[in-house]
Amino acid sequence: MAHQESKTLLLRGKTKEALDVLEPAVKQTELYDEWAMLRARYSRMREQEMKGTASAEERQLEHNRINDALLRLIAQAESGAVPDAAPSTSGGAPRQKANWRVWAIAAVAAVVLIGILTRRQNAELDETAAGLPVQTEQQSVPAGAEEPAQAGAVAPPKRQSAKPERQEEKTSADSRPASPAAEDAPPPQKAAAEKPQEAAVEDFSDEVYDRYYIGKLGSQDDFVYDINELGKGSRSVYLDMRIKNDFSGPMKLGSIKLLHTDGKQEAVSNLVKGKVLQPNERDTINPLFKMAIPGEPRAFRIELTYHKEGAIGARRMKTVFGIYRKIGE
Repeated sequence: MAHQESKTLLLRGKTKEALDVLEPAVKQTELYDEWAMLRARYSRMREQEMKGTASAEERQLEHNRINDALLRLIAQAESGAVPDAAPSTSGGAPRQKANWRVWAIAAVAAVVLIGILTRRQNAELDETAAGLPVQTEQQSVPAGAEEPAQAGAVAPPKRQSAKPERQEEKTSADSRPASPAAEDAPPPQKAAAEKPQEAAVEDFSDEVYDRYYIGKLGSQDDFVYDINELGKGSRSVYLDMRIKNDFSGPMKLGSIKLLHTDGKQEAVSNLVKGKVLQPNERDTINPLFKMAIPGEPRAFRIELTYHKEGAIGARRMKTVFGIYRKIGE
């Protein structure tokens, strides 16, 4: 049934999918308004995550509240209970006892679920934090032979805060003045070389994104992927992806290339370049691409390079996907 499937998805940490599965079961009931409010809260939380306008702790707290409310809504829909409804004149006492049993079970399940989701989200935050130095090192390489390949790559807005520290650290390591008077100033040649790189980074924190559901699942040569969502702004495009290493050894990731096949726009993201996935390790990534698409997006092709330990040469995960539906319509 839809109730059980929605609860299973929620226990696996898939809040969005649990909401989508539950919708038909409550659409013609008085519970639909409560479901719509939860869906709006979830969308607002994801939008804040994309824009970086809320801290990780605030997003985690709101996520836990949404999951707790959704679990109670599933229990109400499963038992046929309606909030604030008048009790029935016939069979009222047995129905009330049954509802108390459901609420007791839901309360215990909510406590267990919040604990599981908190551990899962803390693990994801640790993995994301562990990947930040890799991305910053890729962006802080001085402009040179690889500059054309990175011209379309942009860093997600929420991770730009780490760049000044890495840039300052690299400047102090490479520029060692010969005299105390020049201790605080980098050599003129070094400062001139760094200017093009700083100008190439764009700030997309003010972007407003239209969100589209993709739902593209697949695997290729031990590399498992799930392209869940795409967001389109006026100057950029982001993806919400889940990846997994099904190989028996470590897997080192490379750059991600995205092509809008309808308009032939192409861009590259180095978000995960250099990151190593251990065997059976999963990760959620949100690569951001500098890409201006006029009108509605249609179809895309994505290519992610990776290298398996012990294998000769790099592998490429290639797939195409289209827009399934626009979220919120």
